[in-house]
Amino acid sequence: MWPFSRKQVDYQKQLETYLNFREKQLQIVRNNIVGIPTFNGEAGDNVKAIEKGYLKNTTVFTLIDLLVKAASTVPIRVYRVKDQAGMKQFKSLTGGIMNDSAMVKASNIRHRAFQDAEDTDLAKLLARPTEDKFYEEWIQNVLGFKYLTGNSYIHGYTREGQTIPSELEVLPSQYTQIMVSRGMVTGYKVKTDYIPENKYDARNVAHIMNFNPDYSGQFSHLYGHSPLASAWKALSINSDAATTGESILKNQGVRGMIVPDDDSVIYKEDQAQRLKDNYDAKYTLKGRNGESGQVMFPSLKMDWVDMHLPAGDLALLEQYNVSIKDLAGVYHVPSILLNDTAESKVESYREAKKAMYQQAIFPELTLLRGELNRWLAPKFGKDLFIDFDFMAVPEVQEDLEKVTKQLNLSWWVTPNEKRTVQGYEKIEDEKMDDIYVPANLLNMQDGFTGEIQGGDPTGS
Repeated sequence: MWPFSRKQVDYQKQLETYLNFREKQLQIVRNNIVGIPTFNGEAGDNVKAIEKGYLKNTTVFTLIDLLVKAASTVPIRVYRVKDQAGMKQFKSLTGGIMNDSAMVKASNIRHRAFQDAEDTDLAKLLARPTEDKFYEEWIQNVLGFKYLTGNSYIHGYTREGQTIPSELEVLPSQYTQIMVSRGMVTGYKVKTDYIPENKYDARNVAHIMNFNPDYSGQFSHLYGHSPLASAWKALSINSDAATTGESILKNQGVRGMIVPDDDSVIYKEDQAQRLKDNYDAKYTLKGRNGESGQVMFPSLKMDWVDMHLPAGDLALLEQYNVSIKDLAGVYHVPSILLNDTAESKVESYREAKKAMYQQAIFPELTLLRGELNRWLAPKFGKDLFIDFDFMAVPEVQEDLEKVTKQLNLSWWVTPNEKRTVQGYEKIEDEKMDDIYVPANLLNMQDGFTGEIQGGDPTGS
């Protein structure tokens, strides 16, 4: 016998239909959720990276300011590709932490694989990406957001009736949200308390991000991981040590107390007050926030007990210096560049600055180069290539003496190629494109005439 009545069966079908409908609605909502940028945990969000890091912490400000200003000295170039294989080899050589040998090889290949295209619209746009910013300021904005939040967003603004971008607007990454539909990034949204909501099509935005393995939140992996998220404890220690030191210097508190000794004699209140007034008049420190370092006077014959705890006893300086090293390490910047006096030699400082370029700046510019060549360069032409002239950096040029010695021994390189590596213009002379073999190099078959004279090596 059927255990349910027809009415019950109809109700069950209606319920299943309704639940299926609700599930479809929920799936649509899930597919269209807007991702929210986070720090992946208790560290907070990207807004805190700006407010508590860059705006209110001396060490973070110094680090970011040092990095972005150093990066702005690296010129950006536009080339026309002549040799696709050479271009791939060039990108491989300049795709990581570059040493002297790799940069010399890359310079030689660049001469063969590329041709200057500084007269193109793309080059003009990069020279002045927006109406109010030249390249140097623009690149500081691009990398500044990237260093702080792990994300940088560049919007290609296209005027009505045009097909290529006329401006490259840098969006505030701490307020930029990724819009996702059916698991695909469809656009970006920017909204603050003071800026109306703006939406941008994903095709018009370049998103440069750090690697992020975090899948704990909805679409959290689509946002780059901020270096300050991993260094948040070091940042907190750095800020707390500075705040505590400021408080000690500003207020100092009660430095000590005059207490009764074994042969106590009770002073009258007016006597104790006169003692305090006389001491204050002669010895109390005067600060901009009022008196500090006061002494307490009881109405008894007195002895002294020191209650002041020096900043050194709090190990503030040690904690502060350790946090600076930690923050510098996160950004791959040698701590000597942040006034670390452990290494004060000029040679150490020069090598540290070179290491900063090679470890902290060049890899970021290489990542940006890849995204610009994927997203921007094809809009202006298929054969255009955007690159950064790493050899133009003064700290790298200091190694040109080594390069010159190496080139002098490289007889298989033409004189014009050697000039190109050293930053000189080519000489329009056919002989400068020939290969010159040293006169002391001889072929063993062609270089000797007659029989070789000498002893018998077999000893017979």
